[in-house]
Amino acid sequence: MLIYTYDGTGYVEYEGHTYYLRPGDGILIDCRRPHYYRSETNLWEHCVLHFSGERVPHLYSKFMESQNASFHEEKNSHFHKELEKLILIYDSVLPYWEDQVSAQLETLLIHILTNTDHYLEMVRSMPEKLKYLIKYMESNYDQSLSMDYLAEFTGFSKYYLAHLFKKHLDMSPNEYLIQLRIREAQRLLKDSDFPANQICRMVGIEDENYFYRLFKKKSGLTPNQYRKENTHTHF
Repeated sequence: MLIYTYDGTGYVEYEGHTYYLRPGDGILIDCRRPHYYRSETNLWEHCVLHFSGERVPHLYSKFMESQNASFHEEKNSHFHKELEKLILIYDSVLPYWEDQVSAQLETLLIHILTNTDHYLEMVRSMPEKLKYLIKYMESNYDQSLSMDYLAEFTGFSKYYLAHLFKKHLDMSPNEYLIQLRIREAQRLLKDSDFPANQICRMVGIEDENYFYRLFKKKSGLTPNQYRKENTHTHF
């Protein structure tokens, strides 16, 4: 559950802590756990969002690594505008309504996650060689990038490199490479007419069957289904 304060004051009791919420303050909690909230004064203008989903527990656990369920985002900030957009989409009747709500909510949660002190400290502490390698992978995902090659590129051992990826990106180097390839394949399916069996090679995957299985696993759809659902004809 997400609570965000527009005006006035309220407070939330959660996990043994009391959080006072003033204008611009918000809190993100697991509402299945005991909690209590009410107004501190006669005025507490706020919104409450209840949500669930496959990705939510993972994002929430990462957010709570900072040991602080609250956050602050000024009114008229990027967060505030994205929140208003989410509410507008939720209250509308639009094609692909559920997909739009889900995507907008994830955008909002990731924004909160990537603005915590814990996350910013992780970014600051990321080794420069790892940052350079990530940039290199983003530009060369279509090449053969074995673990041996990536380790040699950085000068780290394979085991230490895997440790750094897990610590800073919460995934292995190969998982990150797959993420880059599938993301680009999705873009090409939406924005080009290249057939799927050509796109798989364009993103660095030679085995078509493996590409189809991997794409279905990561996207929940086959390449053709994904193209059909994400390509719209405009008149």
